[in-house]
Formats: sequence, structure tokens, C-alpha cells
Amino acid sequence: MHEIASRGMAGASENFGPLIMDINTGFTFGASGLRNMYTAVESARVAFADEQYALYRRVVTRVQAAVASQFDASILLTAPTFLTRIRGSLDWEPASEHDKYFHYHGTCTLDHAFPCLAF
Repeated sequence: MHEIASRGMAGASENFGPLIMDINTGFTFGASGLRNMYTAVESARVAFADEQYALYRRVVTRVQAAVASQFDASILLTAPTFLTRIRGSLDWEPASEHDKYFHYHGTCTLDHAFPCLAF
């Protein structure tokens, strides 16, 4: 999975801060904005090998089975699957709420009895 994330994020220009990648749609989002690694200019386009997609499928299946077993329930995981990279620097400051890894989720303000964090 590390190799998949590294390859998918290689074309992004972010040196510091968060970078989010969705392997299903091909979108990455960081300080420089939204881009699609599957439809980018040819020099920045990313293609994964069949083995990498098979690994991704196995990981998703294992996570699904573990969650279903833990909660004794039948579940279906849906896209997107976000992979996140955060690089720090003493000089870097978040430019917006989206640049913060931990922040209160909007629905938390509706019911203070259940505090929650979005990752």
C-alpha cells in the first residue's frame, strides 16, 4: 500500500502539509488544489499494475471482514478510499481547516453528547 500511495502522490507538488489521494477516482487534493492522476498530462499520469490493484482489493476485503466480524454485521465498504500523507515543517502553518488533520466534524455541533473527530 505504501508503494501505491507513493506512486499516486508522486506528481503532487506539496512539500509540506496534508495530501489526500483517492485510488478509486484518481483525485489528489493538497495545497496546490485538486488534480486527477489518471487523466493528468502524460508526464504526470499514474498507472498502477494489476498486482497493485489486486493488493488494494485484498486489503479492502480484509478490512471489511474484520469490521463485519467485530460488529457481527454484514457491511459493504464504498468508495472513496482516502490515503493521506502529511509532511511537517517548523515553518508550515495550515492555510485552512482542510489542512488540519484533526478537527471537529460539522455534525458534532448538533449533539454535544457525542464528541467526535474527523480524520
